[in-house]
Amino acid sequence: MSRADDIQTQRKQLKAELTNIQSKCSHTQQHIRRCPQDKDYRWECDTCKARLAYPSQTELSTYIGDHLTP
Repeated sequence: MSRADDIQTQRKQLKAELTNIQSKCSHTQQHIRRCPQDKDYRWECDTCKARLAYPSQTELSTYIGDHLTP
């Protein structure tokens, strides 16, 4: 097995582990985060880093306003 095969296997195992952690998480602490790769904003769990939902327009406006004021 090549090093590339090892990395792909490890990646698959880690992704499965993360999915398992996220499925068991209660997502009690969430914040809006910018997702650069998707070029949008999402609610994200602070504990497991799961992307949960898109914020409403009001939530997004409040978030942006809070982060633009000095």
